[in-house]
Amino acid sequence: MLQRELLELQYELAMAIGTSLDMERMLKHALSRFLRKLNCSSGCVYLWSQDGDVAQPAIAIPRRIQHNPAYQIGNRMAAERAESSQAKLPNGIYDQGGDERDGYSYVFGLGDEGFLVLVRHGNPLEQQITLALGPLLLKLAGACVACRQNAELAARNERIRFERNMLRTMLDNMPVVLFVLDRQGIITASEGRGLGQLNTTPTEAVGHSVFEVYRSKPEIIDAVTNALAGTPMSVTVNIMGTDYQVRYEPILDDEGSVVNVVGAALDISEQMQARQLLDLVLQSVGEGVVAINQEGRVLLTNAKLSEVFGYEQDDLLGESLTMLMPEKYRAQHAAGMERYRRTGRAVVMNQLLELEGLHKSGESFPLELYISETTLGNEQLFIGTMRNIAHRKELEHLRNEFIATVSHELRTPLASTMGWIETVLGETPGPLTDAQRRF
Repeated sequence: MLQRELLELQYELAMAIGTSLDMERMLKHALSRFLRKLNCSSGCVYLWSQDGDVAQPAIAIPRRIQHNPAYQIGNRMAAERAESSQAKLPNGIYDQGGDERDGYSYVFGLGDEGFLVLVRHGNPLEQQITLALGPLLLKLAGACVACRQNAELAARNERIRFERNMLRTMLDNMPVVLFVLDRQGIITASEGRGLGQLNTTPTEAVGHSVFEVYRSKPEIIDAVTNALAGTPMSVTVNIMGTDYQVRYEPILDDEGSVVNVVGAALDISEQMQARQLLDLVLQSVGEGVVAINQEGRVLLTNAKLSEVFGYEQDDLLGESLTMLMPEKYRAQHAAGMERYRRTGRAVVMNQLLELEGLHKSGESFPLELYISETTLGNEQLFIGTMRNIAHRKELEHLRNEFIATVSHELRTPLASTMGWIETVLGETPGPLTDAQRRF
């Protein structure tokens, strides 16, 4: 082949490479041009997977694999390379073979991207052509990189767009405020439907110092100060009659210095009201109430329970329920909780039990207990209601003693009377008259 013809061939092939950033479209156009200009009957391009150890076909011409010997060769090559310690092929001509009857095959490495397989019938490719393809293969590999990066960028942009839409939906429909503070505590951004409850707009607070805007809220000042020092903070605060749960998250640069603080304030007024209502109900109940999880840890109590056992409510939260029972019940309780976790079967559920409780002072006392089960989210909880029945037990004891005493006192004179009646009726003292017998 003349030099001019070789240059024209290189130019024609080069112009077909990189015409699109869509991988399939780009490879289809390039492979079609390669087959036509090099008089090849079939071809395929294999690309390495992300981990680089498996090659998958990206494009094949003809598409029907039973009519594509290049595809069959590519499959064998992919299997061989998967078992090799050096899977990827170097750039340029890697392997060639075949004959005039079955066609001449050529495998060209595309570096870290994959490889190209061509099959030509008739005469084999001239050596100068296979050598001239080297720069074109580099360009094809570069075009594959560009397409892959474009696909990754498109996926990343789609993810960003999705997350942005989710964030916008949340900001527009939830009682939340998102805000950003700079290193000096200046508000640089403020968004969210929750701003309406504060009678402000997204731009009103921007440019003002959080230390000035909320100088009357020491809990906010302390939380912002700690967040600007690099410590994430959460605080519950009431602003203009609305309760907010606020999270402050410091954003650090590569050197670990705080560059911004991102915050989210969620209106929890309804939850707080529900919690207050629940607390009022619990405190008004005339029995001790305790809620525990499947590990037997106390999650909630009321004032009556504190009165029964002598502990402050905060002293019980997070502790094991066994601290409220004498030693003789603890092993049985642990076995019951373990059986429930394993089988879901509870023996003492929904029954009124009489046991003993352990007061903070160390004294045991009679206790009436009722246990029920409920579900909160995905967690099983147990609710126990308890009352000290020591006074009732004392009254029962007194009643039993009284009944026993009265029964004894009544039984003694009645026995004597019955004995004399039997003696008289037996006429031991003498015969009875008709009137005496009727009496």
